[in-house]
Amino acid sequence: RVVSGDDLRVPAVIAHGRVVVTGADGARLHEEIVSAGGLIAQGRFSLLRKVEDVTTLLAAASDEPADAMRGTLSELWPAISEPLARALNTRADQRLRSMKALLRDLCEQEVAGIAEVLAELRVSIDSALSEEGRWQQASLFDIDEGQRQQLNTDREALRARRDAIPEQQDRETEALRRRYANPTTRWFPVAVTLLVPAAIARTAQREQAQRSAQVGGTR
Repeated sequence: RVVSGDDLRVPAVIAHGRVVVTGADGARLHEEIVSAGGLIAQGRFSLLRKVEDVTTLLAAASDEPADAMRGTLSELWPAISEPLARALNTRADQRLRSMKALLRDLCEQEVAGIAEVLAELRVSIDSALSEEGRWQQASLFDIDEGQRQQLNTDREALRARRDAIPEQQDRETEALRRRYANPTTRWFPVAVTLLVPAAIARTAQREQAQRSAQVGGTR
């Protein structure tokens, strides 16, 4: 992809990896794409050590492909593939280590979410139980004994549901903490982005066009 000359002076290569974290029960806890890379100057790979530098270059890249440079960069691949792989591996390892804090935060967010939902459920049940008219069924017509028993049954069921909320909250909280306590992390290489300064891309495109014209003229 072509990058403005103001943002990039020499070609750069960025590798992308997919990081997946699963819990003790196999549920996916977190997933993201991480990136790492470096500059290519005189055929040599120079690591971009700051994540912000990689992010800035990717953000500056246009949608314009640098097709004319594909062959040149492919020729350089044997020399840059190994250090690029190491850079991505290092970045993934750093992200995995930093995820411990992230996973703790995610766990606490889910625990808080359960508490909030169950608190709202309790309020809703208490509100329903406090509506005396709902259970007395005041009407111009008397209700029969079967209907009255059903109302009592429904009311007791609501009370039982409300009283079971603390135990449910403890149970679901324990399950969440158990899931997050032993996460398994894996990462996989996904793609490579080649970034080319606009000036270099234009020059390569002109040279490619000239070579094509020469070949066409010879024929």
